[in-house]
Amino acid sequence: MDQPTPHNLSSPRRDRWLGVAMVVVASIGFGFMGLFRHWADLGGVTSAQSLLFLRFAIASAVFAAVMMIRRTPWPRGRTLLWLLGLGAIGYYGEALCYFKALELGVPSGLTAVLLYLYPGIVAILSRVFFKENLSLVRIIAIAAAFAGTVLAIDPFGTGNAASPGGTHQPPASNLVGLAFGLGSALMYSLYIVVGSRVIRGVDAVACSAVVSLGATAAFGVTALATGPTWPTAPIGWLGVLALALLATVVSVLGIIAGMQRIGPVDTSTIATLEAMTTVAVGAIFLHEQLGAVQWIGGGMILAAAVVMARARRPSLTTPGPEI
Repeated sequence: MDQPTPHNLSSPRRDRWLGVAMVVVASIGFGFMGLFRHWADLGGVTSAQSLLFLRFAIASAVFAAVMMIRRTPWPRGRTLLWLLGLGAIGYYGEALCYFKALELGVPSGLTAVLLYLYPGIVAILSRVFFKENLSLVRIIAIAAAFAGTVLAIDPFGTGNAASPGGTHQPPASNLVGLAFGLGSALMYSLYIVVGSRVIRGVDAVACSAVVSLGATAAFGVTALATGPTWPTAPIGWLGVLALALLATVVSVLGIIAGMQRIGPVDTSTIATLEAMTTVAVGAIFLHEQLGAVQWIGGGMILAAAVVMARARRPSLTTPGPEI
């Protein structure tokens, strides 16, 4: 009987490390979204609807090109309609809330951390609508996440956080912006719960393409209705293209390819690097600061997200693009 060669023995390990690297790169790419949005804003794209229309229009074209190269068939029938609805309603609401929070001055790091409430919200929604069991560990993680939210919002300003402009103020003073940040986590949770039952058996890149097309249509309509703003300077186009290509296409394909190699549980765990990257990018490039209390709250949210990811059902994966 032939003995396995060292090359054959190391191949699965190399494949796993490749998957880890892909998810790390993808998560870091998502973490730069706040900076790319800032560039777009400096270049004239002051409307969140216009920025997101350009983002998803460009991403949709690239996803469609990837499908053509791979000769991937488009979803059909009810699945196609459901995926378009996920993009036009679910992903539209999630992305709009996220970017409106940034537009209203909520620090990008805090916005990203609040998004990671979604594992706990998904667990609650799954319990309410699908009667899924909640273990004691998951219940404790959910409680810790929501307690961490109170600290992250820092309602009394004890953390002395600074806004992107550098002015120290209680984060809770921006109630509308914080509401959009929390709304992003809620919309993303609904998107996952519904989408996880729609995408079974559908190619992940095809899902991303159709969801992006749905979001493009929705943002196109609202951008026209509210008055579109387009890039007027090179830095604006740089922000738009970086957001569409690096923080959407590259990151989404990296998450998909990485998940195929290491599975959804490890992917979800590593993906919390996105929030940490967002905090670091905000501090270095946008002069944002989080106070000590907010760091504690954010750490509780991310720790709870990791615990929830480890307890997550393998079938409950994210349909289509991430943030």
